[in-house]
Amino acid sequence: MHARLHAAARPAAGLAIGAGAAAIGFPPLNNAPDVLDIGRAPWRVVLTPVVLLALFALVTWVVWRPPQPRRPSGLLTLAITLLIAGTALSVTESPDPWYSILLGILCVLAPAALAFALLRGALPATAVAAGLVLATTVLCLRAGVVFVQLHGFPTAQALFNAKFQNAPYDFHYYTLGNPNGTAAFLLLPFGIAVGGATGGDLGRVGRRLALGAAGVLGATLVLAYSRSAIIVAVVMVLVIGLTASGRARAGNWARVAVGLVAAALVVGIAIGGWEYFSSLLSTAPGSSGDERIELTVDGLGRLAEHPLTGVGLGMNTPAAGYLPAHSSIVQAGAELGLLGLLGFLMLCAATIRLAALAIRAPDGWSGTERGSAVAAATYFCFSALTGGASIGLSSGYNAVWAATAAVTLGLAARHDSVPVRAGSRAARRRGLLSRRGRGEPSFDL
Repeated sequence: MHARLHAAARPAAGLAIGAGAAAIGFPPLNNAPDVLDIGRAPWRVVLTPVVLLALFALVTWVVWRPPQPRRPSGLLTLAITLLIAGTALSVTESPDPWYSILLGILCVLAPAALAFALLRGALPATAVAAGLVLATTVLCLRAGVVFVQLHGFPTAQALFNAKFQNAPYDFHYYTLGNPNGTAAFLLLPFGIAVGGATGGDLGRVGRRLALGAAGVLGATLVLAYSRSAIIVAVVMVLVIGLTASGRARAGNWARVAVGLVAAALVVGIAIGGWEYFSSLLSTAPGSSGDERIELTVDGLGRLAEHPLTGVGLGMNTPAAGYLPAHSSIVQAGAELGLLGLLGFLMLCAATIRLAALAIRAPDGWSGTERGSAVAAATYFCFSALTGGASIGLSSGYNAVWAATAAVTLGLAARHDSVPVRAGSRAARRRGLLSRRGRGEPSFDL
């Protein structure tokens, strides 16, 4: 009995971490920082869901070590280090230092620790991914029911009205409070689900469940009615599916899954109306494109005024008298200075590198890991080009974007990690050598 519980503990912990990362963005957990009133009692930040999730992940890393320890690649480590350093410097310029400190803990430090624990730990990648996808799918099913109750059948007009009449407690409030932010978040679990559906490692039942989840998440993307997110999702489906491993392609499963999901998204575009989508790239005065360019230029201006510190993390917002840039790279520069700008650029480069590795050598990756790599690259590049949540990581104290990206990145980055050499100083510090000095792992999995 004890052996069975021990064997089930790791998958259960993985499911809990994956589900927790998604759940912190939805009621009631999304309001936890406000309920805890961390602005008045900053020490309570340790009780917020994202910090507790990171601490739990670190505990699992301590308890379960992989046979071959890993550390992050140099590019990813440098990117996260620059973001942390930029966050620290930005506090010196912030008009509200405690707000910037708390935001740094919630959307930078805690997610970085979460990604670190998953990358270096031994939790099953499939269990973590399943928890994230399952929790998001259940929440989106509930949100979809709310949408239909409030707005009826999703015609183009109904979708448009729902997006631009974002009253409290409606469909988008139930999800992440903003349709564009909701759509950006969904790209992460959606990519993982498509990866699982087109992989050859889950078995027939697992692939069908992943395909069903991808269908629900794809439908929610359409309901959120973010033009750029829907178009990017179609491209992501094609990339993940058409680069599936030979084992998955042999049964034609990948082609079927890709066809079904891509067709559903194209139908969503058709329902939404081609004119609405074709205007995405318009730069006419007053258009969405014109506004994006103007706000991005404004963000670069604030970076030029405060190149070393930025204006402070969380300060390039309407509450501080500014409008956020429509680019997470520029937003990071405006809030964190040059270190933030370089950090986010390197983070995008690191995820693109991961996606390239997954595409070039798919047989070495599980379907969920391959989906995670492509989804991480898609999300960070998407936020770099369109904006959304502040620096692509949080909206106020809600750090669900950062937590979900950390889970996704932590799973994918295992394939781009650097093994810790036996006999090295790092290996000895971690107790990897037996007391008899034979250079063999001394722990028991």
